Amino acid sequence: MGRHHRLQSHGRQDPDHPRHGERIYTDGSQSAYALAQTAANSYFAGYTGTDVVAEQVGSDTYVFFDLTNTNLASMVVQMTRVTASTLILADFI
Repeated sequence: MGRHHRLQSHGRQDPDHPRHGERIYTDGSQSAYALAQTAANSYFAGYTGTDVVAEQVGSDTYVFFDLTNTNLASMVVQMTRVTASTLILADFI
């Protein structure tokens, strides 16, 4: 599916346990913003504990956050000329 990270208390990422703790999905790539938002919402709904989804659209990355635990993006940040796959959860905490 993509890269998953869990931030442990000592600050290291543990990609071997993607279904526990806070996670970010960073390997999505879409051709348009609307498709990126749909993909992010699907990811929030499909993977319990995912808090952040970064989707690449062209040379920009849209970072979606589920702040309300409703499995829907409640906030989005556009990062111009940023590659989604380089982001980690610690970038947002």
